[in-house]
Amino acid sequence: MKTERNIKLILGYLNFIDLETGFWLLNENEVKYRIINLPDSLKKENLRIAALVEDNEMSIFMSGRPVKIIDYKIVE
Repeated sequence: MKTERNIKLILGYLNFIDLETGFWLLNENEVKYRIINLPDSLKKENLRIAALVEDNEMSIFMSGRPVKIIDYKIVE
């Protein structure tokens, strides 16, 4: 059985949330995405990126929709 991948392009700013274990969010306007595979090279506050992401099904965190980065570009 094939399942469809839910892939989208997001343009936003990265922010670290220091809550419990801590996590990174990509904020696109009012929508927040929690990046589950953020490369160390992108772990910078207020870094603006365009990211191609795929929805991930579950998360233990209560903030941000969990997504995996497929590809990205830093936007200046």
